Amino acid sequence: MIGKHPENESVGGPGRVQSCLINEYSKNPSVQLTLITPHRVRYPFKRTVVTYNGNITVIKTSYLSMIRVLKFKKYDVVNLHGVSLANALCCLMKKNHKIPIVASVHGLISEEIKMGRIHSKLSLIFEKIILSKSDIITTVSQEFKKTIVDIYGISPSKLIVIHNGIKDSTLHAHATDDIKKLIDIVARPYVLFVGVLLPIKGIDILIDAFSKVKTDATLLLVGKNTEYFKGIKKNYTKLFASGRIVITGYIDNATLESAYAHASVFILPSRQDSCPLVTLEAMARGIPIIISDRVGTKQIIKDSHEGFIVSLETPERFTLYTDILLRDVELRKKMGINAKNTISRYTWTKVAQCYLDVYNSVM
Repeated sequence: MIGKHPENESVGGPGRVQSCLINEYSKNPSVQLTLITPHRVRYPFKRTVVTYNGNITVIKTSYLSMIRVLKFKKYDVVNLHGVSLANALCCLMKKNHKIPIVASVHGLISEEIKMGRIHSKLSLIFEKIILSKSDIITTVSQEFKKTIVDIYGISPSKLIVIHNGIKDSTLHAHATDDIKKLIDIVARPYVLFVGVLLPIKGIDILIDAFSKVKTDATLLLVGKNTEYFKGIKKNYTKLFASGRIVITGYIDNATLESAYAHASVFILPSRQDSCPLVTLEAMARGIPIIISDRVGTKQIIKDSHEGFIVSLETPERFTLYTDILLRDVELRKKMGINAKNTISRYTWTKVAQCYLDVYNSVM
């Protein structure tokens, strides 16, 4: 496996998925896994090797030394997560190391650029190299699979869908009151959003929809502030001043767990999202979710069962469904139970086995 080695599971995207998979494989002695984390170093052939749990090895090395490691070590398969120079180099050097490559795609650079995220032009080149030269590509939703096929002309037979998962412990987590440090959870119920405050996550759609919610509630935004969001905020100064909309910025895992535990509704009106972990984590805590029809999570839920799926063509429904769930406690509880039951089928233990099955298929 090649990629950054997250210090904890609070990071998002590919790093979070890698961390969860490594945690699962560390419990399985039959799996021997090496995580190569390339970076710029003063001495190009210097390596730092750390082994833990007996079957997991982490090699911190230079980009040049990474190629030597792949060439001279006898690995059965390489799993790449995300888009990076290291992953592109691994694909370009495939003739040298002759190891089957499984690329796990969690988001497309080409699509994210359209939605306001900043990426270098090189990232687009890296993405194309990785997708074209990998033996198998895993992605997290059927819709995302179709997007890859349409944009890059990749054969559908080369792509396998493996949804993201949740930790078993999340299903049985106990609620804490850490979130009280940021918001008075006794005063009024709150609607929760977790994510980057950019157009790709539909933050403008969310703020506009919540401004029209009639029920007395708070919108809690967990995410790093951005220049884009500061521009939106100017148009809703009264909502922020009155405490109806609260932005937390970055919060630690314990506080995030608490935020999930006390939320009444979770909402994510993304314009493009593969299978965001935040929706799964909300479901695991028994919270009904309201998502756009561009969020890959829609493929594992049913509209009006675990929550609501809203077409971006009718954004006013975000307001309607938020009001319905805030007012109807019984419906909220029922959908929350349904959400928890559904997501219990998607634990990281099961997801990790799906990845192992893919590895075995190319070895």
